[in-house]
Amino acid sequence: MGQGLGSRRHRRLRHAAQSSIDPVRGSLAFLPDFKTESDKAVDLPIFLQDKENTRATQLEDATVRDYLVTWLTDWVREFGVDGFRVDTAKHVEPEAWKQLKTKAQDALDTYRANNPGQPLPAEEFWMVAEVFPHTVTRSSYFDAGFDAVINFDLQEEAQAGAACLPAMEPIYSEYSDKMHGDKPFNVMSYISSHDTQLFSRIADNKPAMQKRVAAALLFTPGTSQIFYGDESGRTFGPTGSDGHQAPVRT
Repeated sequence: MGQGLGSRRHRRLRHAAQSSIDPVRGSLAFLPDFKTESDKAVDLPIFLQDKENTRATQLEDATVRDYLVTWLTDWVREFGVDGFRVDTAKHVEPEAWKQLKTKAQDALDTYRANNPGQPLPAEEFWMVAEVFPHTVTRSSYFDAGFDAVINFDLQEEAQAGAACLPAMEPIYSEYSDKMHGDKPFNVMSYISSHDTQLFSRIADNKPAMQKRVAAALLFTPGTSQIFYGDESGRTFGPTGSDGHQAPVRT
C-alpha cells in the first residue's frame, strides 16, 4: 500500500522488467511488496521490534493490511489529518483502499470528538488517487473509497487558456457534462507535477502566461492541485533523482 513511485521512469522500468508480474499483487519498480491482499495474521516485523523509537506495537490477529491501515489512521486520529493523496493506487487491491477509507473516517470522527469547536479538519475524510494516465471519466476507483482521481489531461489542454482564457470554455463544458452525468464524480487537475514538467517551462517563463494558466486551472470544474513553484513561476532546476522538482541553484 502506497509502495509505488509516481515517475514515468519507474513505470517504464516496471513494464520492461516486470511485465509478467501481477500489476496489483506483485512488487512495483523493484520495491519491497507489502502483501496487503493476504488474509494471514502476521507478527510485527523483527526490524520494527528491535528498532528504537518507532512506537510500533504488536497487533492481535492482524494482517499486513491491518498494520498499515492502523499506522496510517493513527496520523488522522492524533493530528486531524483529513485527507490522503494515494500514489499509484492501481497497484493495490480495491478492498485495501476501501478499508483505509472506512477506518480513516472513524479516526477523523474520533479526532473531532476529542477536539470540539475547531473549524478544521473537515467532517468527511477525503482521498484522491493517482492513476496514470487517468482522464475525466468515472472509473472503478470511485467505488474503492476514492473521492477523486487525478486528471492528467489538463496540463496540455490548459495551454489554450494560457494564451486566451475564453478558449477554455469548450474544455470546461466537456468536463462539466462528464462529471455531472447520471453518476457524478470528481477529478483533481493540475498544470504541473513531478510526473510531467513545470508549466513555467511550457510558457517559456513568461509571467503573463503563468498568470492566465493559473486562472484557467482554478476555473476548471472539479478539484485543483497547485504544485509547488507554480505560484511563483519557478524555473526548471538541475537534474537530480527527479529534475522537475529539484531546487534552483544560485
